Amino acid sequence: MNVIKKNFIFIFSIVVVVAILMVSQSPVEVIVFMAFGLGTLCLPGMRNMLVKDGPRKVKAALYTSLVFTFGVFIFHFFISLFNGVLYSSDFLSVLMILIFSLMGNFLYGVPASIAAEMISKRFMGNRFWVSGLIHIGFGGLTYFYHPGFSVAAVCCSVLFFMLDERIRRNH
Repeated sequence: MNVIKKNFIFIFSIVVVVAILMVSQSPVEVIVFMAFGLGTLCLPGMRNMLVKDGPRKVKAALYTSLVFTFGVFIFHFFISLFNGVLYSSDFLSVLMILIFSLMGNFLYGVPASIAAEMISKRFMGNRFWVSGLIHIGFGGLTYFYHPGFSVAAVCCSVLFFMLDERIRRNH
């Protein structure tokens, strides 16, 4: 009983992601990629790396998704004002942006950030810049898989890096 209570959020998150994958009409490659990411998070070693230094990477991924969703909403609002049309967004579109950015940040951004941190530790004098370039590089890699998401991925990469560094400094 104690194990279930301790891991409730993790188990609930897995159930939600699996349910989304089951009902989505995403291409098979995307579903396989997300299943691979979910599988790696089920490994205790990956979960321990994820929550090293407290749940810093988890917080950074969550905050990145929230800031990105809010930023997209504000961006479209101001663009519509310049076009002379009042922007109206329904709750579902904002929720979909949030869900997709959460999935991208948790399944791609967190492992990329862990890799960036492991690599940048070797460059102690320039750790900040190396880590930032690696974050942006991983975000830019999406251009080769899905060019339509590359701008959003790079924006999320920059946000993730900045928020992760901010959280790191505050601890």
